[in-house]
Amino acid sequence: MPTSLAKKISLFPLFSNFKKPELAEIAQNCFIKTLFKDEQLFVLGEKRDVFFIVVEGEIGIIRKLGEASQMVEIVNPGEYIAEHALFNPKELHSHTAIAISKEAVVIGLPGKLFPKLSQKTANKLLLNLLPIISDNFSHASNRMMTILQIGQIVGAKITSLETLGTSVLETLLQAIQAQKALIALREHAPHQAKIRAIAGFESTTSILNKMIDLRQDFILETTIERGQTINISETEYLLSKKKVPYVNASVLGIPLTIAGKTIGALLLIDKKDQHSFNTNNEVLLNIIAETITLGIRHAEQTEFQEADRELRREYIEGV
Repeated sequence: MPTSLAKKISLFPLFSNFKKPELAEIAQNCFIKTLFKDEQLFVLGEKRDVFFIVVEGEIGIIRKLGEASQMVEIVNPGEYIAEHALFNPKELHSHTAIAISKEAVVIGLPGKLFPKLSQKTANKLLLNLLPIISDNFSHASNRMMTILQIGQIVGAKITSLETLGTSVLETLLQAIQAQKALIALREHAPHQAKIRAIAGFESTTSILNKMIDLRQDFILETTIERGQTINISETEYLLSKKKVPYVNASVLGIPLTIAGKTIGALLLIDKKDQHSFNTNNEVLLNIIAETITLGIRHAEQTEFQEADRELRREYIEGV
C-alpha cells in the first residue's frame, strides 16, 4: 500500500520535487478513501484534522447559510481540502464535504502525523503548501467580494433594469474573467425572449433589446425553456454544428428562476485565457442567481409602474 500510495502522491504538483524516500515517508502516514455519491467526507463541526487530496471524482463543499445549505465550491482531481489541518488539527470544520460524483477517491494525511515527518520532508511540504494556501485565500476572497458586490448592487434598488443588469454583468466579468455577458428575459409571447442587459460587447446597439426566438437559439432555449445550466468549452463549441451569433468560443449560462418559474437567463461568454468555464464558476453564479433574479423582478415592476403612471398622465392630460 505505501508503495502504490507513493506513486499516486508523486503525480501531484505538491509533491513533484520530492525524492523517493520522502514520498515513501509521506505515504506511510497517509490513507486512501473511496466515497460514493452523497457520502460525506467530513461534517460541519467535526475536527479539521486531516489534509485531503482529491484523486478521482468531485467533492462538493457545503456551507450553512442561515437555515439553508449552499454548495459554495467544487473540488476537482488534483486539488486539496483542509490544508490547515497540518498546522492546527484541533480546529473544527466550518463546512461539510460530500461526494457529488458517482464515486470519489481521496488521499488523507492526518494532521497529528505531520510532526512525525522528518524535518526536511516537513519543511519541503510546508514550502510547497504556501502558494496553495495563498491561492485558495485569494479565490475565497474574490468569491466573497463578488457576492457582497452583487448584494450591494441589488440592495441599492436600481429602478432601471438595464442599469441594474449592466452593473451586475460588469462585476461578474471581472470576477470570472469572461469577455462578454448578457441577461435575457422571457417575453409574454411563446418561445420569445429579449436581451435586456449586456456588458463587454463592442456595440450596444447590435444586440441590446433584441428579440430572440428561443427555438432558433439552442443556448437560451436550454437555459430559459428547459431551465438548465449550460457550460460549453471552446473545443466543444468549435466542433459543434450549432452556433449563435454572440458566442465565439465558450459559454456558461444559468437560468434565472423565481418561485419555481424561469424568467430568463444570465450568460457569461468567451472565457479569457482559458478554454472553458469551470465548475466553481457555475457554483458562484448559482449562489448569486436568486439575489440577481429578485433585483431584476423589482426593477421590472418599477419600470412597469412608471410606464403605467406615464400612460395615466398622458390620458388625463389628453382628456
